[in-house]
Amino acid sequence: MTDQLIVKDEILIEATSARVWEVLIKTKYVAVGRASRGLS
Repeated sequence: MTDQLIVKDEILIEATSARVWEVLIKTKYVAVGRASRGLS
């Protein structure tokens, strides 16, 4: 039997949808996010 872990949380992003999309898809932002979590 596997354990189920469920997290329910909310965040408020004060930015336009275009800016949020840009940060999600542009390589330079993804690389910074990965580096800050110790990922390569």
